[in-house]
Amino acid sequence: MNEQATTERTERLTRRPEEVGHILGIGRNAVYELIRTGQLRSISIGRKILIPLAAIDEFLAGGGAN
Repeated sequence: MNEQATTERTERLTRRPEEVGHILGIGRNAVYELIRTGQLRSISIGRKILIPLAAIDEFLAGGGAN
């Protein structure tokens, strides 16, 4: 297996709300509010909430659900 294939498989496709807050320059509670209001897509796995990288891109492009 080449190095590029290994790198692609190990990159995380989701981020935690705290990480998204850091990326967007907002607080964790603001991220949860965006999720609650449907402006930022998320995935729930048990009690864990994850935000796909694509959802962050959509939000930044103004395509978040309102």
